[in-house]
Amino acid sequence: MKVSLITAVCGLLWYTGVHVVVCNKNNIFNLMYFYGESLKGSRHVKQYLVVTMLTVAEYHDSENWQDLRPLLKHENGNRIKLYKNENDPDALPETGSDIKHGEIICLYLDGTAVQDLEGMVPEQADDELPLLVMFSYYIPCACVKKCNFHCAEELANAAKFYHGKYRFIVAYAEVFVGDRIPGTNARQAEKMGGIQVYKYIHQTNEYELLQVDTSIPEEKLQEPRVFQNILVNFLVNSPVSACTAHEIEAKRHIAAAFINAATQDCFDKCSYRGEITKLSQTYLWRCVKEYVYTSVSTHCDRLSSNIKEIRDLFYAIIQNALQQSDRVGYPSSGGYTFIAVEDGIPWAQLNGHHDNTIKVMTPFCKQRKLTVESFCTRVKRAKGNNDNAGRSNRGGSSNRGGSSNRGRGEVNPNQKQSERRNHA
Repeated sequence: MKVSLITAVCGLLWYTGVHVVVCNKNNIFNLMYFYGESLKGSRHVKQYLVVTMLTVAEYHDSENWQDLRPLLKHENGNRIKLYKNENDPDALPETGSDIKHGEIICLYLDGTAVQDLEGMVPEQADDELPLLVMFSYYIPCACVKKCNFHCAEELANAAKFYHGKYRFIVAYAEVFVGDRIPGTNARQAEKMGGIQVYKYIHQTNEYELLQVDTSIPEEKLQEPRVFQNILVNFLVNSPVSACTAHEIEAKRHIAAAFINAATQDCFDKCSYRGEITKLSQTYLWRCVKEYVYTSVSTHCDRLSSNIKEIRDLFYAIIQNALQQSDRVGYPSSGGYTFIAVEDGIPWAQLNGHHDNTIKVMTPFCKQRKLTVESFCTRVKRAKGNNDNAGRSNRGGSSNRGGSSNRGRGEVNPNQKQSERRNHA
């Protein structure tokens, strides 16, 4: 007879479906464990995430629950959710992995999962916050190779985003040996989010509270490092600003307008929030890079006639700015200084928030035929004219813009391989 870790805790255990009888110690985690084990499918599946939201009273009452029927029989639906790692290459390509972990699915791919759970929570005292309780078989990941995300970091960011609305509790049974420093980075990330973390201890057959300080750490004394502000400085001090303006003040205004144009769709179409994480940084990099790919050109006569060289300059500047940033800023409507976004603001709402400064007219490029939205690298497009040809009669060559270079082997870095074949 195979003995599970929960059997060891309780001494006696039996279940039919999801009906479980367990001992009272950390009962809700035991019940969530068995719920996941009974529904995970293949015995080869190890990792899963079980999520629910409880009132404080329910959390304490769960010590006496025999099973999860109080959560499964709710009149408005199931109050408990199960997530398994899924192979979905088209969802959130910025993850850098076809496999999407349960935490990523819950936070970003399952629509209004958290809000749905909140809608089924019974009323409680005004001074008590609902508890978002998660059981993950493995500790939420950190530093997994070949992934552009850390589940622990995303949970910490979510906990700060929902601060004052929910309290986060995370329990786990095992540490995945694939972590470079097993457990350490994950616990540190969760600590920064004020998450209450429990770990199953095999020696004692109990869940041990790893951290009791669930307050969100105070903001650091130094100013937040806002992506757009850093990018403004990098752009105006780079050769790519050659055709923008003579005065540094005017260059900064043009850089701010270019950044607003480059990030507008990026913010509107994403689900990220608060601080820049590894995952949201990768998303922002891909999105702004795509804007540069389609927007800059070779019409500034003080830059190279090679579109790839110009794009590569922009790419290096953007990547460097992102690596030095920890926040995004509200779009600038009155100047070239961007105000850092708070934890509780989704990025998708940024374009609806503007500061109250007097709107300043963006200066023209040195050559008025060039557009600010291209950082003064492209002439204004005539209606019905696809201006990808670049400037001509320079260096004895013509048609040096985006389309001709693509014909020589340069491809859109974010284009799917199948789409590239279709264009061939």
